[in-house]
Amino acid sequence: MGSDVAEVVQVPQNSVCVKVHSSICVELAKVLDKVKCIIPAIESARPGCRSGIQELCSLNNTLEKLRLLIQYCTECSKLYLALTGESIVLRCERIRASLNQSLWDLHSMVPQVVAIQISGVLDYLRDVRFVLESNEEEAGKAMLELLGQTDSSEELELKAFEVAVVNLNILSPKSILVERRSIKKLLDKIHGTDSKKEKILNYFLYLMSKYGKKVKADVVGVKVDFRSVDKCLISSDAPKTVDPEDNDKPSSRGEAQTDSSTSDVTPEEFCCPISSRLMYDPVVIASGQTFERLSIEKWFNEGHDICPKTQKKLENLFMIPNLCMKDLILNWCRKHGINLEDPSAPSQSWEPSHYSSISSLKNVPAILLDGRSGDYMAQSDHSNVSFVSSNSSYCSDSSHVKGIDSLKGRSDVPLFPWSDEYLNCHSFSDFSHDMYLKFFNGLCELQLVLQYKAVEDLKLILEGDEGICYAMLSNGFADALMIFLRNAYSISDVHAQRTGALIFLAFLDNLRVDIPLLTEDAYQLLIALLESEVALEALMILQKLSRHPNFKDIIAVSSLPQSITKFLDFEDKKVLELVIKFLCDLSLHVEVRSHIISSGCIPKLATRLGDKRLAESCLKVLHNLSDIKEAAALIADTDGCISLIAELLECGSREEQGYGVAIFHSLCSCSLDYCLLVLKEGVIPSLVDISVNGNAKGKENSMKLLHLLREMRLGGSFDVSEPPCDLVPEIVVEDPVDHSTKKQPPRPKSSGFFGRKMRVFSKWRNVALS
Repeated sequence: MGSDVAEVVQVPQNSVCVKVHSSICVELAKVLDKVKCIIPAIESARPGCRSGIQELCSLNNTLEKLRLLIQYCTECSKLYLALTGESIVLRCERIRASLNQSLWDLHSMVPQVVAIQISGVLDYLRDVRFVLESNEEEAGKAMLELLGQTDSSEELELKAFEVAVVNLNILSPKSILVERRSIKKLLDKIHGTDSKKEKILNYFLYLMSKYGKKVKADVVGVKVDFRSVDKCLISSDAPKTVDPEDNDKPSSRGEAQTDSSTSDVTPEEFCCPISSRLMYDPVVIASGQTFERLSIEKWFNEGHDICPKTQKKLENLFMIPNLCMKDLILNWCRKHGINLEDPSAPSQSWEPSHYSSISSLKNVPAILLDGRSGDYMAQSDHSNVSFVSSNSSYCSDSSHVKGIDSLKGRSDVPLFPWSDEYLNCHSFSDFSHDMYLKFFNGLCELQLVLQYKAVEDLKLILEGDEGICYAMLSNGFADALMIFLRNAYSISDVHAQRTGALIFLAFLDNLRVDIPLLTEDAYQLLIALLESEVALEALMILQKLSRHPNFKDIIAVSSLPQSITKFLDFEDKKVLELVIKFLCDLSLHVEVRSHIISSGCIPKLATRLGDKRLAESCLKVLHNLSDIKEAAALIADTDGCISLIAELLECGSREEQGYGVAIFHSLCSCSLDYCLLVLKEGVIPSLVDISVNGNAKGKENSMKLLHLLREMRLGGSFDVSEPPCDLVPEIVVEDPVDHSTKKQPPRPKSSGFFGRKMRVFSKWRNVALS
């Protein structure tokens, strides 16, 4: 068996051969190595039962699919790989799911030593990220939108083709030849088996033949206007509806599917680390990790007293329901039309249910050859035409969503059957203050599953009838809820606190209703809950309430910023995004900024600047605070903060660059020492680039900063500290309108490294503007 496995896990050694999705293939190769390392140990353990042999065979089959996927990315056409990028990610997720399933099943059939090794691999699999690179997404989007047009002009074809080949680096004669051969090879392989795919490849071959020589190698230096291409494509009259269909079967030939919908992949934090399934009843154990109740109970029943994720010994085996996570999962499932099933019930398929409804290449209007050489037209059969993803059409075709929407109209199953008040009134609009309190208390006494169902039913009622929402407010709903929460807080009833918080969130989720005006005591209660076990729910409530006009007055006299700052120590990306967005909203209010600065959030925000998902929001907060002297001092004194901002000036998005330049301008306006710290990072080339290519705010602030540095240099300010000449660049400041150059004569002997670099950038800038 060992030889068979060695043959299965063979991977192309030359990773450079991967044409597109190289980062994904690198992750796949790492996964392959990790699994390959534990296979000998699993075989030595001899899981000889019938199910053990089956799982080992399944594991080997999955590894073979993984190897074929890497090989597919080395041999296939670049254009076709970019077009089907989303489906490549989905295939990776299916491979991950299959590996998780096999390894988890084998986990209970081998000795504990081998089981620990398997747990390590499962942890690694959970943390792997399969992400498309931005250039691949841009190329795929251009080709996909071009395929969706019923009548594409030659200019439109050329623009979309340029976007694709520039992003995929199909520019040299050799690369064009290799791409044409790859398309032909793929056509030969699928000949007579898939007419739709065949027509798309023929169209790509036609584009390569017609426009391949028109796109010169020097097009790399040209800024292709992607927005203009998108605008031309979107303005077309092509039908753009989605017809979801099941195309989830893996193909041995590496045939991919096209998912034109936006990110439907299950968030990692919603999946149990043991089974990798969407959690139905999440619970927290002593290590602080969240698991599916059924999976962790099975783990404990097997005699384990360590955390499956951290491998650390647990002080106790208590399981606490994670109601906040449950609420988030239910919201996500409802949004994506997914039916959250009980894992104890028999299941037809292990894979998440949302993989069964994915748009495929059959949903793309294929290009048909009209009998004339090189003349193409769009498919006339619109019965299955779909191109641009439509969340509404996806949901409307989902039986799960239909089931939820029909809940309100069911007469056979009454809503809230445990509430005598609701059964008598049949509507919350007729409730009184005391009836609301009885309803909340009754809800607390329900079992966990019934509580979740009741909260979801309440959301549906609020979403379906705006009049009920206003009637509830006028009848004392908000006051009753705050009394209920205050009583729960006073007696430290965590269960009741979480129930009240979930009800509050359900009400606030209805964005059509104005947020109720709460008293200062109510706000203080919610702020106090930030120090309790329902802190996350309280944070979500306060973030939604922050839109109210009187909110800033409450914050100015409270400890909210200090309470929020502690959440920046969390590693959960969803929580971090929520907290930083909240801080960004708060920092817009001048009255609150001093409280935010004193909370100690600036050093913590600086550590998050290296995270692409959080960098822009962190910069927004720092920018809003940087005009204050104390904040500028903290930004300058925080280790690595200026360096990270300088890196974002060089390689960040235009928005990130704009905020970064504004922060540096505030620092340099504040102190000469801060100017020197900024100059030490070599930001002058980046500032010149932003002054030419940045967004409007970035251009304005970069010109201001260059002028400021130039004035300081001419005024001899830098001589006070006698910095090395290399730190004092020969700054060239140009008028953005007439492009005239005002250049200060260089210092004697040498203008330094940045002086030489600036002359190069100045010359390049004049060429770019001419």
